[in-house]
Amino acid sequence: MIAINRINSVLKITFDGVTMMISISGIKVFTGSKKVLLNELPVNKEIIEKSSNSLGMYKTYIEDKLTLRDMVVKVANDLLVEKAVDRQAIDVVIYTSGLNKDFTSWCGAAYIQKECKLSNAYGFDIYQGCNSSLQAVIQANNILKANDYYNKVLVVGGDKVSKNVENCMISTILGGDGAYALLVERSEEGFNIVNSISITDGRFANFTYALGGVESNITEEILLDKLNLYQVRDKNLGQYVEDACVDNFISTIKRLLEKNKLKSNEINYYVFPNTNKGLYLKILDNLNIPLDKGDFDNIKNYGHLGCTDFALNIKKLCDSVKTGEKIVASSMGVGLSWSSVLFSYL
Repeated sequence: MIAINRINSVLKITFDGVTMMISISGIKVFTGSKKVLLNELPVNKEIIEKSSNSLGMYKTYIEDKLTLRDMVVKVANDLLVEKAVDRQAIDVVIYTSGLNKDFTSWCGAAYIQKECKLSNAYGFDIYQGCNSSLQAVIQANNILKANDYYNKVLVVGGDKVSKNVENCMISTILGGDGAYALLVERSEEGFNIVNSISITDGRFANFTYALGGVESNITEEILLDKLNLYQVRDKNLGQYVEDACVDNFISTIKRLLEKNKLKSNEINYYVFPNTNKGLYLKILDNLNIPLDKGDFDNIKNYGHLGCTDFALNIKKLCDSVKTGEKIVASSMGVGLSWSSVLFSYL
């Protein structure tokens, strides 16, 4: 028999009298070892000025010694050691990445499962751009709620955004390199996953993409022009995407709050990716949220680290968040998808 109760916005699911709370109980983040100021990057002055003034970025972190697969394995192993987790107790591995893969086609989760000796774990990948980590948390939550056979999900991911810096292919958002690992499990500590909302805006499905695949074979010309990397293909959609960002962020947050019968001022912290301070200020203003409930120092201090942003920013909250406080984390990714998740700190 299943019973569902919500006490102080904490979701408790009971199977045959046993209470299960799904939480992020462990967080580990790895940022690139080399701190780089924007004026040291190989991009033109106009782009640097826009990133500094409009987006709020000043520096980022770049990793030039480790591959992306090295980074994700390192951070996963570090978390497992730190939390003293029995590796055979990990039931599922979810690998996420935004714009970069080490290879055109590979299974990151299977690689992590092998390298970290998680022989009992089933693995799969999520590629939803920079929204991948928050989506993976949502899916880990769904898996644990749907199947009482599983108890622990390891979410691991990362990006090397710096690989796109040379030609500024994704717009004027500059970023660095980072990786993260999250332990999502039945636990009464950490960030309890209360509820979530996700949407897709299919109008922008082809806004960015990389040439290759079954419809566009890789040629010498494509490689020389670096057209195999993600680029904005239709720059005329730029303003529409910016407007959609505001509307869709607001929509997911509003719907999430309404679904949980909460007002915007009842949320203690709002967490956004390390991309566009101006955009997030518009969102807070629209929802009548005080500016001190959104911390944007991460943007200027780290720049955009792809799907690592969520883990980096919510880990920072561990130093200040109190039991019972509520957090809304929002994200978006190439595709285009938006997600907002409500957490309650235990």
